[in-house]
Amino acid sequence: MEISLLTDVGQKRTNNQDYVNHYVNRAGRTMIILADGMGGHRAGNIASEMAVTDLGIAWVDTQIDTVNEVREWFAHYLEIENQKIHQLGQDDAYKGMGTTLEAVAIIEKYKLLPGFKDYDISCFHIDKYILGDSNWQEGFEEE
Repeated sequence: MEISLLTDVGQKRTNNQDYVNHYVNRAGRTMIILADGMGGHRAGNIASEMAVTDLGIAWVDTQIDTVNEVREWFAHYLEIENQKIHQLGQDDAYKGMGTTLEAVAIIEKYKLLPGFKDYDISCFHIDKYILGDSNWQEGFEEE
Protein backbone atom coordinates (compact mmCIF):
# COMPACT_ATOMS: atom_id res chain seq x y z
CA MET A 1 0.00 0.00 0.00
CA GLU A 2 1.26 3.46 -0.85
CA ILE A 3 0.50 6.22 1.64
CA SER A 4 0.55 9.95 0.90
CA LEU A 5 0.09 12.58 3.57
CA LEU A 6 -0.81 16.23 2.98
CA THR A 7 -2.46 18.99 4.98
CA ASP A 8 -3.57 22.42 3.81
CA VAL A 9 -3.88 25.70 5.68
CA GLY A 10 -7.20 26.41 3.97
CA GLN A 11 -8.51 29.82 2.92
CA LYS A 12 -9.21 31.47 6.29
CA ARG A 13 -5.97 31.08 8.23
CA THR A 14 -2.37 32.08 7.67
CA ASN A 15 -0.81 29.23 9.65
CA ASN A 16 -1.42 25.51 9.42
CA GLN A 17 -2.13 23.87 12.77
CA ASP A 18 -2.56 20.41 11.23
CA TYR A 19 -0.07 17.63 11.81
CA VAL A 20 -0.12 14.23 10.12
CA ASN A 21 2.18 11.23 10.04
CA HIS A 22 2.07 7.48 9.63
CA TYR A 23 3.71 4.82 11.73
CA VAL A 24 4.32 1.09 11.42
CA ASN A 25 4.49 -1.07 14.53
CA ARG A 26 6.66 -4.14 15.13
CA ALA A 27 3.94 -6.40 13.71
CA GLY A 28 4.03 -4.43 10.45
CA ARG A 29 0.64 -2.75 11.05
CA THR A 30 0.16 0.79 9.85
CA MET A 31 -1.44 3.67 11.68
CA ILE A 32 -2.11 7.08 10.14
CA ILE A 33 -2.75 9.90 12.60
CA LEU A 34 -4.05 13.38 11.74
CA ALA A 35 -4.52 16.11 14.31
CA ASP A 36 -6.01 19.53 13.66
CA GLY A 37 -5.00 22.14 16.22
CA MET A 38 -7.96 24.15 17.36
CA GLY A 39 -7.93 27.34 15.32
CA GLY A 40 -8.06 30.54 17.27
CA HIS A 41 -6.65 28.83 20.34
CA ARG A 42 -3.12 29.37 21.54
CA ALA A 43 -0.65 26.60 20.69
CA GLY A 44 -3.00 24.47 18.58
CA ASN A 45 -0.04 23.60 16.38
CA ILE A 46 1.85 22.32 19.42
CA ALA A 47 -1.12 20.24 20.61
CA SER A 48 -1.58 18.64 17.19
CA GLU A 49 2.09 17.77 16.73
CA MET A 50 2.32 16.49 20.30
CA ALA A 51 -0.72 14.21 19.90
CA VAL A 52 0.42 12.71 16.61
CA THR A 53 4.03 12.25 17.66
CA ASP A 54 3.33 10.81 21.10
CA LEU A 55 0.72 8.36 19.81
CA GLY A 56 2.94 7.40 16.89
CA ILE A 57 5.90 6.66 19.15
CA ALA A 58 3.67 4.54 21.38
CA TRP A 59 2.26 2.66 18.34
CA VAL A 60 5.71 1.86 16.89
CA ASP A 61 6.65 0.10 20.10
CA THR A 62 3.68 -2.32 19.97
CA GLN A 63 3.16 -5.68 18.34
CA ILE A 64 -0.60 -5.14 18.00
CA ASP A 65 -2.02 -7.39 15.33
CA THR A 66 -5.75 -7.76 16.09
CA VAL A 67 -8.80 -5.53 16.04
CA ASN A 68 -9.47 -6.04 19.76
CA GLU A 69 -5.91 -5.08 20.68
CA VAL A 70 -6.28 -1.85 18.71
CA ARG A 71 -9.46 -0.97 20.58
CA GLU A 72 -7.80 -1.52 23.96
CA TRP A 73 -4.66 0.34 22.92
CA PHE A 74 -6.61 3.39 21.77
CA ALA A 75 -8.75 3.53 24.90
CA HIS A 76 -5.58 3.55 26.99
CA TYR A 77 -3.27 5.82 24.99
CA LEU A 78 -5.84 8.41 23.92
CA GLU A 79 -6.68 9.01 27.57
CA ILE A 80 -2.99 9.41 28.44
CA GLU A 81 -2.46 11.85 25.57
CA ASN A 82 -5.55 13.85 26.46
CA GLN A 83 -4.23 14.24 30.02
CA LYS A 84 -0.78 15.32 28.78
CA ILE A 85 -2.24 18.01 26.50
CA HIS A 86 -4.61 19.20 29.20
CA GLN A 87 -1.77 19.42 31.72
CA LEU A 88 0.46 21.42 29.36
CA GLY A 89 -2.51 23.67 28.63
CA GLN A 90 -2.52 24.78 32.28
CA ASP A 91 0.72 26.69 31.63
CA ASP A 92 0.07 30.35 30.72
CA ALA A 93 2.06 30.01 27.49
CA TYR A 94 -0.26 27.22 26.30
CA LYS A 95 -3.54 28.23 27.95
CA GLY A 96 -6.50 26.88 26.00
CA MET A 97 -4.47 24.70 23.65
CA GLY A 98 -6.28 21.81 22.05
CA THR A 99 -6.59 19.61 19.02
CA THR A 100 -8.95 17.24 17.31
CA LEU A 101 -7.60 13.90 16.21
CA GLU A 102 -8.45 11.22 13.68
CA ALA A 103 -6.53 8.01 13.17
CA VAL A 104 -6.70 4.97 10.95
CA ALA A 105 -5.25 1.64 12.04
CA ILE A 106 -5.02 -0.91 9.25
CA ILE A 107 -5.25 -4.46 10.55
CA GLU A 108 -5.51 -6.98 7.71
CA LYS A 109 -8.86 -6.36 6.00
CA TYR A 110 -10.06 -3.96 8.71
CA LYS A 111 -9.61 -0.22 8.93
CA LEU A 112 -10.30 1.16 12.41
CA LEU A 113 -11.07 4.83 12.89
CA PRO A 114 -10.91 5.82 16.54
CA GLY A 115 -12.09 9.21 17.76
CA PHE A 116 -10.15 11.32 20.23
CA LYS A 117 -12.95 12.67 22.40
CA ASP A 118 -15.03 9.65 23.35
CA TYR A 119 -12.92 6.78 22.07
CA ASP A 120 -15.64 5.42 19.79
CA ILE A 121 -14.19 3.30 17.06
CA SER A 122 -15.61 3.00 13.59
CA CYS A 123 -14.66 -0.20 11.82
CA PHE A 124 -14.70 -0.83 8.08
CA HIS A 125 -14.65 -4.39 6.80
CA ILE A 126 -15.00 -4.88 3.06
CA ASP A 127 -18.73 -4.12 2.61
CA LYS A 128 -19.66 -3.42 6.24
CA TYR A 129 -19.46 -0.27 8.30
CA ILE A 130 -20.29 -0.05 11.97
CA LEU A 131 -20.09 3.25 13.87
CA GLY A 132 -19.74 3.38 17.61
CA ASP A 133 -21.59 0.09 18.12
CA SER A 134 -20.56 -1.58 21.35
CA ASN A 135 -21.25 -4.96 19.73
CA TRP A 136 -19.06 -4.33 16.68
CA GLN A 137 -16.47 -6.85 17.86
CA GLU A 138 -18.92 -9.75 17.83
CA GLY A 139 -19.97 -9.13 14.24
CA PHE A 140 -16.42 -9.21 13.01
CA GLU A 141 -15.28 -12.11 15.13
CA GLU A 142 -17.93 -14.31 13.51
CA GLU A 143 -16.44 -13.89 10.05
